[in-house]
Amino acid sequence: MLLISQTINGQNSLVGDGFGGRLWYKPYNYTVGSYSAYSICDSDRQLLGWGSNQFGQLGIGTNIGSPMPTIIPGMNRVYYFSTGYLMGAIREDRSGWVWGNAAGNLPTKVIDNVTFVDAGINICAFVKSDGSVFSVGANYHGQFGNGAKSWMASLIPSQMKNIHGAVRTAQGQYTTCVLLDDGTVWCAGSDIGGGLGNGISDTSTHLEPIQVNVLSNIIDIKANTISNLALDEFGDVWIWGTNLATNSNAPTPVKIDSLHDIVAISGCNDGTHFMALDEEGICYSFGGNMFGQCGQSITTFSVGVKDVSDHVVDIMAGETFSYLIKDDGSLWASGTTLGSSSNSIWLNLIDSPRYVFTKIDPNIDSFALCQPSEYTFPTDIVNLSGEDIPIFFPNAFSPNEDGLNSIYRAIQSSKNLKIEHYHLSIYNRWGNLLFHTHAIDQGWDGKYRNVTQPIETYFYMATYNLPGKSTRVIKGDLVLIR
Repeated sequence: MLLISQTINGQNSLVGDGFGGRLWYKPYNYTVGSYSAYSICDSDRQLLGWGSNQFGQLGIGTNIGSPMPTIIPGMNRVYYFSTGYLMGAIREDRSGWVWGNAAGNLPTKVIDNVTFVDAGINICAFVKSDGSVFSVGANYHGQFGNGAKSWMASLIPSQMKNIHGAVRTAQGQYTTCVLLDDGTVWCAGSDIGGGLGNGISDTSTHLEPIQVNVLSNIIDIKANTISNLALDEFGDVWIWGTNLATNSNAPTPVKIDSLHDIVAISGCNDGTHFMALDEEGICYSFGGNMFGQCGQSITTFSVGVKDVSDHVVDIMAGETFSYLIKDDGSLWASGTTLGSSSNSIWLNLIDSPRYVFTKIDPNIDSFALCQPSEYTFPTDIVNLSGEDIPIFFPNAFSPNEDGLNSIYRAIQSSKNLKIEHYHLSIYNRWGNLLFHTHAIDQGWDGKYRNVTQPIETYFYMATYNLPGKSTRVIKGDLVLIR
């Protein structure tokens, strides 16, 4: 079995680009924000939200919350979304949208050609298809990394300086951290609490991103109000800012010794806790637990790392509550609704604080929801128009340096067709990313970090656009022979 996921909508992780998770992990179609929850269920990929709406995060034109799932206007054909006081989404045409705090209570388009988004309290950062990073919102602490600070919120995207090859970002209270495709992490903003990971914990700022030197081989990053988290390709987890595993200061990243073989991490700004999921499906939580959001049977400011559930396939850490999904497709929650029952996130259950993970049922007719499921980005590779298929991929190649079929790359049926937003990724059977490129004339030479890879079957996935058309996906197996 090939342990690799496709490009996915969901949660605040994106798998299929080689980043955002390990091994079997695939995000599902439910997620949580600070005080609200979201899902996509129907064939039109319409985004729905429920819970609190004091910042306009439900995107319905008012600030009135709803315990019933509510359609977010204009947010159909959604490719990916991220939650916070300020919300962000990417639609199928790769346009970027925001709503909520600092952006109004209806979705507004702000950018094009984007592949990833991470939202927070005041800032929403987008990664473009060329690996650059652009942010909107309130750049109070220099989190934009554009060389300046501003006390005025703006929906005009501003580019982070000196960043190339970005694959994802993580929004903290005072920082924006960026993961590059070489596995390094860079952060901009304030050193308050040690959030830049440079060994300093004061009020100084870096208005341009600096590298977090301790970290390498990173595949995912997350942030909450007081901490940053990173997952490396070996399944180890690193934390800086406040070490929420021990409730101590960590101005330089430290490894969390009690976490091993982790496949996914989750966090939310303005939350104060994290969740982690290991290879065996065990969910761990740690950090702020004032509302019972860690699911550890108690309420206290901070708790250590503890396993809170098993048979888990996805994790969603919010601010005052958390969701998780088990391998039977059931949805579970722990924590507290903010305010009145009109803001409930408990769906079919009576609104009441719960301090252990409790099963809830979204599959009620009046909810217009569905059981949680893996959410796969829609493919568009069926040739219905009779036009030539513009690119295709061979099922084998031979990198033996004889100059014949020694590079694995796309084959174009016509040089006259314009290919846009091209991205090719190649994985081994364990789901590890071995090669990726945005250049259609570049390909894989059969090596990973200069080491020749063995004769076996690999997996490729390519995404691209033709002008004026939706994103297309090609995927399949390839055999390396010599």
